[in-house]
Amino acid sequence: MVKSTSKYERIHNFRASQLESKTPLFIASLLVIESGNGKTVLNLKDEIEKKLSKTTNKIKLNEVVLETLGLKYLSSNRFKFDYNYCLENLLFFNLEDIPVIEKKCIPENYSKLSFEVDFTIIKPLETDSGFNLIDNCII
Repeated sequence: MVKSTSKYERIHNFRASQLESKTPLFIASLLVIESGNGKTVLNLKDEIEKKLSKTTNKIKLNEVVLETLGLKYLSSNRFKFDYNYCLENLLFFNLEDIPVIEKKCIPENYSKLSFEVDFTIIKPLETDSGFNLIDNCII
């Protein structure tokens, strides 16, 4: 899962359902700033797509981008971000290290529950261990 914020603090919005997983899940946390000569979300999608060999993975990538951006798909090309700043401020977190609100604690008549998680108090994963999370991500 990828989360980004343009705030100076590493605080991300989540829906309660996003933090439910029975399989190992990593969260890529990006700090982003706009830049007139940076890259757009669609530029990044195109770069990732070029690296994918399987057609099914390319289709899945496009589905995820379309689902995420929705009606903002075309207008997302107007916003450019400083790519190097993003990479310098990229951290990974293990879902297991993030406190969650258990489903049984949420009243049945609540829906679309969302909240902010402050990542500044959560220890990020060490990425110099020989296992490169970026190169080993599965789409």
